[in-house]
Amino acid sequence: FKLLRVFRLPIVTFLLQQYLRFNPGLLRVARLMLVMLICCHWIGCLWWYIGTVLQEEETSWSPSERLQNETSLMLKYSHCFYWAVGMLTAITPMEIQPETFAETFFSTCCVILGVSM
Repeated sequence: FKLLRVFRLPIVTFLLQQYLRFNPGLLRVARLMLVMLICCHWIGCLWWYIGTVLQEEETSWSPSERLQNETSLMLKYSHCFYWAVGMLTAITPMEIQPETFAETFFSTCCVILGVSM
């Protein structure tokens, strides 16, 4: 339930702007960066879930066999985060192409979300 603290972010930024006289433009950029990082985290986690748990057959979108057998969670997470950043910035990683309907739909939603930010 610690994630629910994110909803207090507007209150904290308002207090920073009012009492500490922070630049509103700087706060807006910092808030956008935080939202982008949170979105990249969730999209990366969903990418791993769709690629490993929901995979119907071996596709190029699922993480490589070497990465799935890797014991380091940080390496797995960094690959997922890399893919998510690429999708949100519309610089899609070309080595990972969606093949099924779920993969294509999810990738399209990610690009639309990134463009709308």
